[in-house]
Amino acid sequence: MTTELKENKELVLFENNQIRRTEYNGEWYYSIIDIVAILT
Repeated sequence: MTTELKENKELVLFENNQIRRTEYNGEWYYSIIDIVAILT
């Protein structure tokens, strides 16, 4: 099994707040800390 970690780290804007994300094996993973901070 080959795992591929790309250094493609981008920020996503959601209601003028930034959410960190990274791509791993062709899937996007988002920072739960940023998401919870926006929702609270």
